[in-house]
Amino acid sequence: MIYFISKENDMRYLPYIIILSFSIIGALYTVLYINLKKKKEKDFITYEENANKETEEKNKIFLLYVVCMTNIVFAVMESLLIYTRSFELILSTNLIRTCSVIAVLNFAAMIIKATFAGNNVNKITDREVFSKTLIQMSFGEVLTVLGLLILGLIII
Repeated sequence: MIYFISKENDMRYLPYIIILSFSIIGALYTVLYINLKKKKEKDFITYEENANKETEEKNKIFLLYVVCMTNIVFAVMESLLIYTRSFELILSTNLIRTCSVIAVLNFAAMIIKATFAGNNVNKITDREVFSKTLIQMSFGEVLTVLGLLILGLIII
């Protein structure tokens, strides 16, 4: 049997679909940008440099997973914040417009973060630089959540 979904049910889940889809696109952009940046570095290395490259590679993979997971975790947090606002407001166009703006801001923050990670992924060898990179990248996500709260209070 084919069930038709009413327009009201479609509109109820639209904000979450918008935010989560932008989050997944941002995470994929992060993966692609770092992998493309890594493919450009093709040079001949000695045995000693190879040992350093292996530890750098582990840090790059860890950084990649941290970036992607923070994108998805913050998108879920944004969806929960919108959900707890008021269930009836989900059908209003103001909330959908707000969610669209938030999703675009989230996507822009992810692009900035992925570009920053891709540019600094070669410099990450010691712990201090690595921790500073993670702190600077998570700053974009904190700004996104603050933007969500401010826009939610102003527009809704």
